[in-house]
Amino acid sequence: MIMPGFTHMQTGQPILFAHWMMAFFWMLERDFTRFGDLYKRMGRCPLGSAALAGTDFPIDRDFTAKALGFDGPTENSIDSVSDRDHMVEFNAAAAMCYMHLSRLCEELVTFSSQEFKFIELSDDFCTGSSIMPQKKNPDIAEKDSRQDRPHVRQSHGDAHHHEGHSARLQHRLVRRQGTGFDSIDTLLDSLAIVTPMIAKMKVNAERTRRAADMGYANADGPC
Repeated sequence: MIMPGFTHMQTGQPILFAHWMMAFFWMLERDFTRFGDLYKRMGRCPLGSAALAGTDFPIDRDFTAKALGFDGPTENSIDSVSDRDHMVEFNAAAAMCYMHLSRLCEELVTFSSQEFKFIELSDDFCTGSSIMPQKKNPDIAEKDSRQDRPHVRQSHGDAHHHEGHSARLQHRLVRRQGTGFDSIDTLLDSLAIVTPMIAKMKVNAERTRRAADMGYANADGPC
C-alpha cells in the first residue's frame, strides 16, 4: 500500500505503509535490546552482603546465586546494599520505549482523523462523543480520563517523571524501589494495549494512494 511520507507535516516522498510501520519496529527492537543489556548487568546476586560488610555465617554465595538463577554473586558488599543504578537505568530504558510508543500513537491519532482517514482503529480502542455522534475518538492511543483504562501518550510523561525521580533517589541514597515497579506496571499495560490496537487496525489503501498522488510527492531534486 502506497502512502505519502511526511516531513514537517508536509507531503515529502511516496513510501509504502509497511515502510512506515517498520520504522516503529526498529525503534522498539532497540528498546528490547536495551532491556536485554540491563538484564545482563542485573544478573549478580547480592545475598550475603548483609547490612554492609557481609556476614560471619559460613554461607556459600556462589551456590545461592546459581540456585536462584543469577550469573554469580556481587563482588562488593557495600556496592551491593547501596547500588540503585539498575533502577535508574531501567526507568531510562522505559522512558525511551515510551517515547517511541507515544510517537506511534500520535501518528495513529493523526492518520485516523477525518482529515487523513488513512487508518481506522477498532471500536474496542475508541470512544464516542456525548453530543457529537459523528466523532470517533482514539482515546486509548491519546488519553483517557477513566483510570481503569491505559492511555499511552499520557503515560509518556509519567515514564520521564519516574526516570528523573529514580535518579534523584540514587543521588540521595534513599532505598526506595517504587518508581521502578510503577514503570514496569505502566509499560507492560501500554504494550499489552498497543499490540491488539495495531492488530485490529484497518488501512484505507485507496485513501493513502490518493494522498500520495497529491502534493508532487514523486518530485525529485539534487541532494
